[in-house]
Amino acid sequence: MLTRIMLALALLTASLAVVEQHAHGQDRGGVIRVLRESHDFRARTRAALALGASADPAMGDALATALRDPHPAVRAAAASGLGRIGTRAQVQSLRARSSDAERSVRESATRAIAAIETRHPLTPPAARPSVPSPIAPPIAAVAPAVAEAPLPSIIWARTQIVVVIGAMENRSGYAHPRLAQVLRSEVVRALGGVRGVGVLRDGPDADAEREIHRRHIRRYRLEGSIRHVTPDAPPRQVRVRCEVGLMVLDDPGHNLRAALAGSATGTEPARAQNRTQQEQQLAEQALQGAVRSAMNGAAQALQRSGGGR
Repeated sequence: MLTRIMLALALLTASLAVVEQHAHGQDRGGVIRVLRESHDFRARTRAALALGASADPAMGDALATALRDPHPAVRAAAASGLGRIGTRAQVQSLRARSSDAERSVRESATRAIAAIETRHPLTPPAARPSVPSPIAPPIAAVAPAVAEAPLPSIIWARTQIVVVIGAMENRSGYAHPRLAQVLRSEVVRALGGVRGVGVLRDGPDADAEREIHRRHIRRYRLEGSIRHVTPDAPPRQVRVRCEVGLMVLDDPGHNLRAALAGSATGTEPARAQNRTQQEQQLAEQALQGAVRSAMNGAAQALQRSGGGR
């Protein structure tokens, strides 16, 4: 039975039907053909993950069809993808998989249904009456700046894989200027704890290039995006959910090797003062948890890919 992390590992060890995804777009028609027609379940799994990482709800019908794939890894990947881009049009197909024979498929379908219903509620939440806040001394206008994690030093004799940190973008539409920086910093911190992995910034580095070629080190690019930041306000609380997506790509080449996702929710008792600042701080905390969740899979995938050298 394959979990989401195991699906990512299967992608990195697959030898057939490479699905190409570029930083600024992909041949989604080709990906859909792979998903429908390939005889290799690993290629179909990779295609389902790529569509789920596309942030394009128009890919939902192709993923809904893949929920009937004969292999559980593909069904689970399709359900996971629908959890990220699906709409209520695919909920019925997901409900049919919530009683699947494979536990991983059932769990992915259940999570996907919950995610879709959160994004697309049947009725909009009732407007909350405004409650005047008591006059109080002002709090600091902004939260402390996020310190960007420094790149760990590379010990070349122990390095099996180099990961270039590519684009890290906030595509959620949630206005908070530091979120992209938090995303990058958390990714760097997570990679710094992976044995045998060296981390580089994007851009020319003659010394690093010389070591990579001399030692025949494998090289990948990691790109990420913040997909959704969803604030909520249950009674006397502030809650923010964050969802991120990560892609492990060949570098150069940008062939997709793994598509991973993570999510987390931050919740605190509501404070009477400076509600916007509290919400933004919770968004940062939720983002950190979401990145750690996604990077668990990326770390194991990278270790597996470099283990056979």
